[in-house]
Amino acid sequence: MSEELVSTQLYQEVPADQPAHDPVGRAIAHVSGKKHVTGEAVYCDDIQVANCLHMAFVMSPIAAGTLQSIDASDALAMDGVVGYIDADDVQEGVRIGHHNDTPVFVNDRITYHGQPIAAIIAQNHETARRAANAVKIEYTRDLPLITIEDAVEADSYLLRPLSIHSSLLDNETVVKNDWSSYDHVVEGEIRMGGQEHFYLETQQCVVIPHEEDELEIISSSQGANDVQVSWHGTFFLPLTYRKPVRIVLERYDDMAMTGTRHPFRFDYKVALDSSGKFRDYSVTAYGNCGHTLDLSLGVVREGFGGPQGMFCTETLVKHIAEELDLDHDKLRELNMYKEGECTPFGMHLRQCNIRRTWNECKETSNYERRLELVKQFNRSNKYIKRGIYMMPTRFGIGFGLKQLNQAGALVMVYTDGSVLVSHGGMEMGQGLHTKILQIAARVLDIPIELVHIHETATDKRVSILDRSIRLQVPNASPTAASVGSDMNGLAVQDACNKLLKRLEPIKKANPKGTWVEWVRQAYVERISLSATGFGIIHSETVDFFNGRGAEMFGYCVYGSACCEVEVDCLTGDHRLLRTDIVMDVGDSLNPAIDIGQIEGAFVQGYGLFTMEEIKVRPDGVRLSRGPGVYKIPSADDAPRHFNVRLLKGSSNRMGIFSSKAVGEPPLFLGACAFFAIREAVRSFRLEHGLKGYFRFDSPATAEQIRLACEDEVLSKVPKLPKKGTYTPWTVTL
Repeated sequence: MSEELVSTQLYQEVPADQPAHDPVGRAIAHVSGKKHVTGEAVYCDDIQVANCLHMAFVMSPIAAGTLQSIDASDALAMDGVVGYIDADDVQEGVRIGHHNDTPVFVNDRITYHGQPIAAIIAQNHETARRAANAVKIEYTRDLPLITIEDAVEADSYLLRPLSIHSSLLDNETVVKNDWSSYDHVVEGEIRMGGQEHFYLETQQCVVIPHEEDELEIISSSQGANDVQVSWHGTFFLPLTYRKPVRIVLERYDDMAMTGTRHPFRFDYKVALDSSGKFRDYSVTAYGNCGHTLDLSLGVVREGFGGPQGMFCTETLVKHIAEELDLDHDKLRELNMYKEGECTPFGMHLRQCNIRRTWNECKETSNYERRLELVKQFNRSNKYIKRGIYMMPTRFGIGFGLKQLNQAGALVMVYTDGSVLVSHGGMEMGQGLHTKILQIAARVLDIPIELVHIHETATDKRVSILDRSIRLQVPNASPTAASVGSDMNGLAVQDACNKLLKRLEPIKKANPKGTWVEWVRQAYVERISLSATGFGIIHSETVDFFNGRGAEMFGYCVYGSACCEVEVDCLTGDHRLLRTDIVMDVGDSLNPAIDIGQIEGAFVQGYGLFTMEEIKVRPDGVRLSRGPGVYKIPSADDAPRHFNVRLLKGSSNRMGIFSSKAVGEPPLFLGACAFFAIREAVRSFRLEHGLKGYFRFDSPATAEQIRLACEDEVLSKVPKLPKKGTYTPWTVTL
């Protein structure tokens, strides 16, 4: 019989005197939620376009080499095939990507497995794929650089090494650490694996030609402006054939062609005084960014490198505690940030609620009592061990690149009182549109039912697909870095305030009038009922090249989690029994959406640290190209007891209506389950006489767990041959 799943969600109700029609702070349902769960939501591949052609990529089967020749004659002879394109069809010198350094198609040098070499255009999707597989390519192989160690040995770096240190000296200044002067010095190495994006909708788009060489692009993207810019100067198949062209990547191809979260290796050294306070810290971080290492270009995922860095920090806390026989909770509390303290990159922490979330999580999870119960359980069970762990997180909000911290909006009021809002953010299921509706309704002081949002676009036209009006602001930043609600919300607020300013004389003349009456009178008096808005969030750029810090983010989000797991030490299997999270999201715009984001981010982080493992052969060929090999958390992997609460009494003077971002900050709390697993493994090891610190890399797969549970059974397993004397099945990136 399956175990019952229990969850609780606790948040602060809106003030009693808040008007009933004011939606901010209320747990309003996701405006697209019903469409998502009923299958009515329209995705890119669902859009039907008449006379549409289909495209499929010819992809590189090797990771490194030189393209010698391409023979597409067999493919072009197949029924239904319309055409073929390769690098010769792209304007010379055109590159794509954020650094404009990635060729659309291979011209000569192949740099990663799955790299597009050419493409086939056909009457339907299946024909295009079959024809793409029929294209013959000849190439010579080069020795690829796959692992971090390979790249370091070959001095292959994407950029010259960057540095930052708390003294904020010039990059060329050598910080001389007198490690011998400290009471305790601990050093070590730890690795953290990458993570596939594994979005429900693979990369896809449809391009529709219009008059005067206009192209309408419908894309599964989180940055409409980036798509628009990337298409400039490339090939224009729809204009060549005067027909729409669609491409939909199969999961197998998508996972080979696209990048992942960056795997990292950290070499660290930390010094403490006799009281346990950190006094010095040196870390060298190696990120496997791919592409030039003959892997597909690494793509930052939720966290933008934050989870990797925090994983290193949490590891060294455990390393210190176990090597020096200290209580890791007390060690953490002793070194926890205080209000006003400065980070190594130069940011002063204001409204620092890390201790509040920590203390509340410890109390509400009954951590100390459960810790004793776990110890009792482990004394009574030989092979099934439990582990419980608490950890905090701090996450700065904003793009690291200052110019991206801006957003625009367009708000239009119609004479029937309805309002149409357009902004640059992309709704991806995170509830952005719902929050924008709430913000507009509050500022205009009208019921949320009067406010509407249409799909995000870069143009202003009537779509030929559904005859709907699409209005948009230009130059929209990507919807990333958890700032969608902050930036776009401020822009919408700005536009709405402009409209209210115009309506002031009319409201003053008719104070008892209604919204509709005021709007109609404004129309009669020829007052503009549309306004643009603009919003920016605080950001200062840290100069990593010259080692100069800055107030990089406007604010930070804080949170703490407690996880309890049960591990089968004979098989390496584990279960997540309970998770408690306390998250500081300021004055929540929408508690239902925020708690849903916290739960989702935690589970995604849990997958990152415990089961998602990228498999690559030594020659650079990706093996994990689908759910058969690459495992993400399922519903059955969720905590048996899942409790989330929002920190009471928190506010944020830097956020829209005192709210805070919520998308990425909770993700690292998924590592709490990883360290709880490590505690269970440690209990098993202690019973077998294995004391002190032991290295435990991420992810904590069943294999990794079992190998860490050293016992008489494991001692009988044959050891691997000496490195270099055999070819392994996979390599660690």
